[in-house]
Amino acid sequence: MPGETVQIECAAYSIPKVKHILWTHNGREIISNNEDDYTIIKDATSYGMKSTLVIHRSDNKHFGQYNCSVSNDYGYDNMEIFLTGMSKFSKSPNLIRFLGNHKTTSSPSKVFKS
Repeated sequence: MPGETVQIECAAYSIPKVKHILWTHNGREIISNNEDDYTIIKDATSYGMKSTLVIHRSDNKHFGQYNCSVSNDYGYDNMEIFLTGMSKFSKSPNLIRFLGNHKTTSSPSKVFKS
């Protein structure tokens, strides 16, 4: 719903450790220090890293394609999330991908409605 706070989580299981997590919206990098609309929260976990993209005061301009890219010494992986204005979802979507010397799992792009 417009005006609400939306959270999207990206969790990476990674050996070796995650070096970098990058969020983009419609191909444009999101930098939370320079953006009033977004906050990025990064939390180290026992399995790797979790990053939460917080969208403040959601609006039509926030709809579109979001991408969470995760990298470590072995490479990178990413997940696409499409946020639309069709209906409200009840909780934050969780995205989990594997990096490193573990097998990378693959799943189709997901559509989450806001």
